[in-house]
Amino acid sequence: GGAGTTAIGLLLGKPTIVVPFFGDQPFWGKMVHESGAGPAPIPQKKLSVEALVDAIEFCLTPQARESAQRLADRIKNEHGQEEGLKSFHAHLPLLNMRCDLDPSRVAVWWSTELCLKLSAFAAQVLADAGRLKWEDLDLHRPKEYDTKKQASDPVTGGVSATFWTVTHFYGSIAQIFYNPSKGIVNTMTAIPRGCAKIVGSVYEGFHNMPKLYGSEVREVGPVRDFRSGLREGGKGFAFGIYDGITGLVTEPMKGAKEEGFVGAIKGSGRSFINASMRPAAGALALVAHPAKGLWKSAMSNFTKKQDITLRETRRWEGHEATRKSPDLKMESQAILQAFDRAKGTVKQRRDSVRDEVKSFWRSGGGLTLEGTTRSSSPEPVPLVSSSSTPPAPPPRRS
Repeated sequence: GGAGTTAIGLLLGKPTIVVPFFGDQPFWGKMVHESGAGPAPIPQKKLSVEALVDAIEFCLTPQARESAQRLADRIKNEHGQEEGLKSFHAHLPLLNMRCDLDPSRVAVWWSTELCLKLSAFAAQVLADAGRLKWEDLDLHRPKEYDTKKQASDPVTGGVSATFWTVTHFYGSIAQIFYNPSKGIVNTMTAIPRGCAKIVGSVYEGFHNMPKLYGSEVREVGPVRDFRSGLREGGKGFAFGIYDGITGLVTEPMKGAKEEGFVGAIKGSGRSFINASMRPAAGALALVAHPAKGLWKSAMSNFTKKQDITLRETRRWEGHEATRKSPDLKMESQAILQAFDRAKGTVKQRRDSVRDEVKSFWRSGGGLTLEGTTRSSSPEPVPLVSSSSTPPAPPPRRS
C-alpha cells in the first residue's frame, strides 16, 4: 500500500486492496477508497478471511474497474517524472552551485582568500598556470544541513540524551560478541560520550526554551574543534548574562510595541523567566561547547581522511576535464582572463558576503556560518562575458 506499489497497480487500471501497517500506507488506502478504485483499507490487525473476501468481491465489481481505469487514464496523461525533475531543478541552489569564473560548470572548490567558487576545470587551469595553490582551496558545499534535532527544553533534552546513552552502552556490550574490537571501543566511549551529550542537550534545552513562550534566542556559531568550542562557550556565557539582564527592559518594551499594555505585561513575564533561563544556559555553555569541540577534535583524524579522499577525487575531475577539453587553449584563456578580473573585485565580493551573512543571522538562519559564507552575494559581479554564459533560470539561494 505504499506510494510506488499503489501507483503501479492503478497505472495498469487494476482495482487495489490496501492493507496498511506503516508510514503513508493508510493515506493511500484512503485515497484509493475515496476514488472508488478499491475497498476501504483493512488495517493489518483487522485482516481476516471475511474481510479479504469482501474486499476482493468489491474489486470485481464493474464500478471498481471503471474507477481504476479512469485513474489509469489520468496517470498516463500526466508526466510525473518530467514534473518531478522540473521541481528538483527549480529547488536547486543554482547561485551557490555555479563556478564564479565559468557559470556553465559546477563549483567544487572554494577560495577564502579570493572569495571565489571554482569548478574542477577552473581550479586545474589556475593551478597549472601557477595562479593559485591547491592547499589554499577548500572543498565547496553548495548547501549544508544540520540534521540534528535541537532540544526544545531541558527536560526533553536531558531525557532523550540519557536514553541515547543507556541504549548505546548496552548496544556496545552486545557488539562485543560479534565485533569485539569495535564493541570494546564503543563500550569504553559510550559513557563519556553520553555524559557530554546529556550536558549538551540540557544546554540546548535551556538555550531554546525561550522560543516556547515567544522570546528570541541567539544563533550559536559552529563548533568544529576545541578552540572554537571554547570561543562559543565564552560567547554563550557572556550573552546569557547580558541577555538575561537587558531582557528585563527590552522584553516589556517589545511587548508594548506589539500589543500595547497587555504586551508589556506579557513581556515582563517573559523577562523574569529569561533572567533565570538565559544565565543558566550561559553557564552550561561553558561546559557543553568545549566538550563538543573536544570530541570534534578527537574525531578530526577520521574526517581528515574523508576530506583527503574527496580532494583527490576533485583534483582527478579537474585533470580529466582539462584532458577532455575540445579547445583547452581557448577555454583556459577565458578562465585566466575572468580570474584576472575577479582579483580586482575581491573586496566588493567579500563585503557583499559579509552583509549577507549578517542579514542571515539577524533573520534567524539555521545554516552554519561556513555554509553561508560560501554563497555568492545577492548579485554576483559578472566575471565572464554574457555571450559565454548559457541562459539559466533565476538563481535560488541556499
